[in-house]
Amino acid sequence: MKASNLIRVVAAALVLSTLSFAAGVAGDLSLADGPRSGTRVVLRIPPELPADTPRAAPLPLVSAPAAEARLAIQPVRVQRIERIEPIEPVELIAPPEKPAPEPVLAAPPKADPALASKHEDVHAA
Repeated sequence: MKASNLIRVVAAALVLSTLSFAAGVAGDLSLADGPRSGTRVVLRIPPELPADTPRAAPLPLVSAPAAEARLAIQPVRVQRIERIEPIEPVELIAPPEKPAPEPVLAAPPKADPALASKHEDVHAA
């Protein structure tokens, strides 16, 4: 794509985007007075609550001496064990033995790797 064509495409996209934005703003501004007929609804955030709506009471203040009177750590309970039952031994299962790896046979090295070609068998003699 040529640079001049790229510039034309970008310019056309920019012009169309600007026109679309301007049309949207003009449409929103034309409705600023609101509808001339029907019921008008006003949304308040937060909404007004009726006078008899139950509300949460504020939390009571805790003074420092009352907070210090409570233990942070609960005392440990000690229970006496009358009889200890023996634990049965568990039979361990040995993992299966793996077969020995097969030896890898490597090709014998070439006499002079720099001088030998790829398809030439150096050890044929």
